[in-house]
Amino acid sequence: MDGQKTMQRVIREAEWEEDKIFSEAQIKEYLNAVMFLGQHGFLEVEYNRKITRADILSALQSVGVQIGDCLFVHSSASAFGWIEGGEATVIEAFLEAVGATGTLLMPTFTVPFNSFEGTLNTNRRYRPFDPEDATQVWVGSIPRTFLQMPAVIRSQHPSHSVAGIGPLATACLEAHQENDPPTGETSPLAKLVEYKGKIVYFGCSLGSSTFLHYLETLTDLPCLKGAVCRVKNKDGSLRTVYIPKHLPGDRDFYRDVDGNSKFFKKALVSGLKMKQSSLGCGTIRLLDAENFYAIGMKLLAQDPNILLCDSEECPFCRKYKQ
Repeated sequence: MDGQKTMQRVIREAEWEEDKIFSEAQIKEYLNAVMFLGQHGFLEVEYNRKITRADILSALQSVGVQIGDCLFVHSSASAFGWIEGGEATVIEAFLEAVGATGTLLMPTFTVPFNSFEGTLNTNRRYRPFDPEDATQVWVGSIPRTFLQMPAVIRSQHPSHSVAGIGPLATACLEAHQENDPPTGETSPLAKLVEYKGKIVYFGCSLGSSTFLHYLETLTDLPCLKGAVCRVKNKDGSLRTVYIPKHLPGDRDFYRDVDGNSKFFKKALVSGLKMKQSSLGCGTIRLLDAENFYAIGMKLLAQDPNILLCDSEECPFCRKYKQ
């Protein structure tokens, strides 16, 4: 980088030096690194194309988001390129898309569990759940920003809390208690079906489909195990909470990019309706929760192993196949 070259030129030169063509994932990783360095003052970056709030709103409307919708949003801020105004712009566009009568929900998951059925959690993100600490949220910068906005409320669950705003937010979140299964019948995912909601993948792959864990819980799959979590009280002390039917281990759909997992391959040919729209470098996808529920329950009834991977090297999936 000499101040004159475009990123395209820099990447092409790097490919020549490495004598290989970089994958799309590698290029995205390099772009994200450059954007990060630029945001923190280590590089001066000039963006010829910026994504605006109007661009995001138009893309959301084209994919099927309507006034009054109840949306559950998985998100990746880095998937599209430079967004003018950052995460706040994305949230404002979503709020405009659903209007005053719509409801916006986002996962605000954390890592407060120190064991699954006696197996210690060695994840370095582990922290006792503190509902006041937005930095614990590991599912992206957009939900971290959303959680800190005025009037946004949050469910009580330690590991799989959900934040929301709008007329249905309280109804979607209040039943989700701290010792409930993360994605059970009291979870916001269940309410999403009840209120005919929609799931939006804003720059995310289908691998982020927490809704599939809701279907796992309904069908009581044996891979769901209890977890021990730590929760921070208002006075700073800690307490222990046992959570049944937690979600440890591997799943085949975690690696899904464009519907290439076992589940989504079958679901898309079985009637799962997915709409998508392009925005900058990324893609927005939308699924109807009722349709997702109907197709998913049917496929799980036919094959309880459809969410587990087929790798012989995966001890978790091999152990729990029925």
